[in-house]
Amino acid sequence: MSRSSFLFIGAALFLASCDDPAEIGDESETAAAAQPAQSFAAIFQCGDKRIRFSGAGENATLETADETFSLMQTRTASGARYEDPENPGTYIWNKGKEATISIRGGVLEDCVAVEESQRATERAFDAQGNEPGWRLEIARGELSLTWNYGEDELSAPAPEPQEDGAVTRYAIPDEDLVITTREEICHDDATGMPHPFRVSVDIRGQTLHGCGGDPASLLSGEWVVEDINGGGVIDNSHATLSFSADGRLAGRGSCNNYSAAYTLGPERFSIGPIAATKKACPPALMEQERKLFDSLAKTRRFEIDDAGALILIGEHGARLLARRTD
Repeated sequence: MSRSSFLFIGAALFLASCDDPAEIGDESETAAAAQPAQSFAAIFQCGDKRIRFSGAGENATLETADETFSLMQTRTASGARYEDPENPGTYIWNKGKEATISIRGGVLEDCVAVEESQRATERAFDAQGNEPGWRLEIARGELSLTWNYGEDELSAPAPEPQEDGAVTRYAIPDEDLVITTREEICHDDATGMPHPFRVSVDIRGQTLHGCGGDPASLLSGEWVVEDINGGGVIDNSHATLSFSADGRLAGRGSCNNYSAAYTLGPERFSIGPIAATKKACPPALMEQERKLFDSLAKTRRFEIDDAGALILIGEHGARLLARRTD
């Protein structure tokens, strides 16, 4: 049942992006000249404040609960430092899993990176199905199952999982219960929402079928956009999408770095508002970026096709296709 979450590690990605990006010449040379900068993202806990830092190359975005700042990389003897060109008192200086973060000259205390893998261990595995309606939750060492539209219930200590490749089984012989999860895309037959696991529950002579796992885990990792609304993309423009488990999206829009919140509910997927840096690029790249941001804002659901590509589907024909970079 283990699906790796996208791990946001600050230092390694920051240091990998320290080289100056290639200058972009005239439009005819844009595709050949542009060298894609590796995207990065990290979340820092600074006392009672949570700060998100993301970007690519020398451009980055620093987000607090109330504000968003556009930063540029500056030279430093160690680690990686980014600051707001219009307000040098706002900066982040990252060294390993610790960082010094200042907002308008006020230095935040005890900033430490929060890794996605740590938070993932706190989350439960759940599954559900229809006709008859049922729901399963395994969390904190306990297993809870309701079925037949809530008429039947079972609670018990969670058994040890038995893993065999992509298949995991849980068995409680005294309850005549066997739960089988298989790591493959499963669409909820009521909402169409894709999930990372196909699940069957054999309970007291009855077999229940459904889907399980967090749909957001299917979005994890970095994706490179290959098509926008059926019009393709400029070669080597390297527009990217990176979804985090805490409801944030970041990446490169074709020219500028951007970030946005996203909400993934049982029946709806939405993105926005989008905040982006303000670098100017040739008109063709700027137009592609505009189309990308417009399509993201219209997104209402997503699919993972048989080849593993991510498809974001939105209102008025909006459609993005992207593939993982790994």
